[in-house]
Amino acid sequence: MTPRPDGPQAILAAQFAKPLRAAPGGEGLTEEDVRVIRLFFHTCLSTHGGVEVEQDDDMIVAAFADPASAVSCARAIRDGLRTLRPGLHDSEEVKTGISPGSVDGASTPACISEAKSLWSLATPGDIIVSDAVRQALGHASAENFSRIPRPGKNSRTGTAYRLDSEANAGTTSGFFQELIRRRVFRSAGAYIVVAWVIVQVASIIFPEFDAPRWSMRALIILLIAGFPPAMLLAWTVDFTAGKFVRTPDSPYSMVRGNALRFGMVVGATVFACGMLWWAWTAYIEPTTQRMERRAMPENPVVAVVPPRKTAGAQDIDWLGEGVANLIRNQIAESSAVIVVSPTRWNTIVDGASDPGDYATRARNAGVDYIIGGSFLQTATGISLSPEIEDVKAGNTMSAATITGVDASEIIERTPELSLGIKRALNIPFKSNVEQLTADFAAQNMEAYEAYVAGLGFFMRFEYDRAEELFRAALDIAPDFYIARYRLAMVLESAGRADAAYAELEKIPDLAELPRRERLYVEGAKATFTSGRDSRRAIEVYSELVEAYPYDNEAGQHLAEAYWNDFQDEKAIEIFRNLAEIHSYDPSAWMALGERLLEIGRLEEAATAIRKYQELAPGDAYASVLLGNLAQLESRTEDSIEHYREALELRPKFDVATIGLARSHYLLGELQVAEGLWQSLVADEAVPPHLRIDAAFDLAGILRGQGQFEKSSGVLGSVEALIHGEELRVPMLLSTRGSNALAVGQLEQASQLIEQAVEASHTSLASATRYLFARGLLEYERRQVSQLRQTAEEIRAIDDEPGDDDRTEEKAALFLDSLAGLLDADAGSAYESLTRVVEMQGYDYAIYRVGLARAALELGEYEEAATHAASAMRLRDPGDLRLDLELDRSLAQLLYAEILAAWGRRSEASRQLHSFIGRWRHASDQSRYVQEARALLAELQ
Repeated sequence: MTPRPDGPQAILAAQFAKPLRAAPGGEGLTEEDVRVIRLFFHTCLSTHGGVEVEQDDDMIVAAFADPASAVSCARAIRDGLRTLRPGLHDSEEVKTGISPGSVDGASTPACISEAKSLWSLATPGDIIVSDAVRQALGHASAENFSRIPRPGKNSRTGTAYRLDSEANAGTTSGFFQELIRRRVFRSAGAYIVVAWVIVQVASIIFPEFDAPRWSMRALIILLIAGFPPAMLLAWTVDFTAGKFVRTPDSPYSMVRGNALRFGMVVGATVFACGMLWWAWTAYIEPTTQRMERRAMPENPVVAVVPPRKTAGAQDIDWLGEGVANLIRNQIAESSAVIVVSPTRWNTIVDGASDPGDYATRARNAGVDYIIGGSFLQTATGISLSPEIEDVKAGNTMSAATITGVDASEIIERTPELSLGIKRALNIPFKSNVEQLTADFAAQNMEAYEAYVAGLGFFMRFEYDRAEELFRAALDIAPDFYIARYRLAMVLESAGRADAAYAELEKIPDLAELPRRERLYVEGAKATFTSGRDSRRAIEVYSELVEAYPYDNEAGQHLAEAYWNDFQDEKAIEIFRNLAEIHSYDPSAWMALGERLLEIGRLEEAATAIRKYQELAPGDAYASVLLGNLAQLESRTEDSIEHYREALELRPKFDVATIGLARSHYLLGELQVAEGLWQSLVADEAVPPHLRIDAAFDLAGILRGQGQFEKSSGVLGSVEALIHGEELRVPMLLSTRGSNALAVGQLEQASQLIEQAVEASHTSLASATRYLFARGLLEYERRQVSQLRQTAEEIRAIDDEPGDDDRTEEKAALFLDSLAGLLDADAGSAYESLTRVVEMQGYDYAIYRVGLARAALELGEYEEAATHAASAMRLRDPGDLRLDLELDRSLAQLLYAEILAAWGRRSEASRQLHSFIGRWRHASDQSRYVQEARALLAELQ
């Protein structure tokens, strides 16, 4: 039997074991199932080159160019149907017969009849072929055949063969096999090889054409990003016989087409991401840090460190610090560079055991360059070799070496060093004041040496030693104006405002100073307590910041000037900008966090403080600020933990001790709090302003316990410090006057309070609180007209009557209400006091005490009790105002009086016992104790 070359070489007849048209009736097939199966059959025919020649509802008959294609199609139909419909019933299996197409001149219809005859011999799932088909497949075929006799046929043509259904059990299609069939692995390998070659060629070509560094990164990322689309293309298209054709679907892919494509794309994407990570860490990142000079940052962050001495006598040990100080100031004269302060640099390298670790720490802190170097002393003089380390590129640049016969010549030539450094960093050199400063230092070497040493102590907050050295420098060179400015800063920090301002006044207005230092001096004159002019300070520091926008110290001075001028929002805006510009500097975040705490924006403050702590781990003041935050949020026990942590990090940290004392007081642990405050007041090593803070805190709680003489004594122990500070002199006089009033010494009280009012007019303190104290004295003396006059004086202070803050109006209206009570006009006084409590402005406990007293006069006991109880508890954790403890304490006495008048005798007795217990250390002659005991006796 020889096949005809011009006709089909195989005929396939396939049909469900159970006719499809019967399926909807009872075998679980729906019309949609039938449609899908028919579509599947047609897809298999198309994939294997079959042409349908006959069709009815139950059977598909197709012609193929060769028997092998027919057999492959038959197997695809059978296996694919099993995949399409898992768990097929036998009645749903397909039966297939395959006959030769045109044999011995037989017509195609005869061949079709032969194929159907073979189909009739099949059981569900069988593929039956004729002997001619078996022979056409040849011995090279891996197929196994089982002989099946055909009834009524001769021994030759009456033989049919069953294709062994288990023969290809090991070749069942799957995802992995599908990838192999579609040559995806081959394509992936080819893509990787080609991409590697492209990268290698680019690494040679790009440098020759001065291509930017990012171009190689972009190429690598582009090649990796192209991998998933390339694999999707390899899955879909095959290059066969010299042309691109769509890869035919297998039964497996026909059933799971979308899922397979998705899985392939996901796998390729995951692989690409892994490659990108590997390329970045193993290639891109290392190559971007190789030893070469990088593009200069627009505003580089520079740290100047003292050149190290490699050889020489001990008497030039200071030279490194002296040179570094001059270079730092000379570079900072440019507005195009950010210079790291010495304090910040010490924080960055704190704890570093190896100087080689400095670069790593500097890079992590955002520093771009470290300017240092070395110097040595030889028989002929001193040689200084500066170095500029690019901490991000990892290389070092050198500037020209300078030599001199001695240290003074090296100092004199520092402008040459600065010029070389500025040229290397592309920093403009536009001033000759550097030479002026260097010449002065060179001509006054002993003074400059003392000045440099004093700066070191000043940055370590050792004010006594710093003052000693600055004064030594000025004794040698009285016109060393920068040293005088620094001396004034030390004195102001130590709380000696008058002495500080006196030193500033010794600096002539036309002194030869670099512009930057001159503006610092002018700003200090307008800022220091004795001559404070906030508007002038704002003007000067604004000019300074405009000229040197990256000077962190100048920016902080400007923000403080706005703060002192009560422009809180503007100050916060500047503090925030400084934190963004100097994000590497913890002091910028510290200042922002402090001020946000003071105005009650706690969430923002928490963010800034945590950033500060992150940049300065182990900094005790960060723990203090966290303690203050917890105190503001009424998490008093947490605040104690933070303050204790600060004291562990830095023993004798007085700021933490003050916070700890306040937290213990808020928890009712009075003895612990008093002990902490007393230790600070008595310790002369504590900075003056902190001793004063502790003294006023302690005096306030002693007043709340009726210990008025002891309260005045505590303040007397720091009176000299208060007069030196000047700002709180009116507060000292007023507190002592109020103490005298409480013990009945009315004349002494009057003198002290009047002195406080006068002092407030000559200081920066507001006169309102001191006029208010005078009004309370006049109320005790029942001087109605004078009381009303004092109220008018307070109203006159309010220079912004339309402002939402009605503090002055509240105070004045309260005094008017007291005058109403003295005039026996309780009703009018009650209405006025109600307005006082409801009005905007600071809510003092004494206002509610007055309202409770008026309600008591009117017989409104319940309302009176409510206001008195509220006054007892009225305390803002953010502004403890311990000076007002007496008002809160006397509110309890009034509360007991109201309860007694209301008939709630037992409750009144409990309140009186509590009050007397709190005042147990008060003098028996105290009128408040006597009132409490008399009322308690009546109740018993």
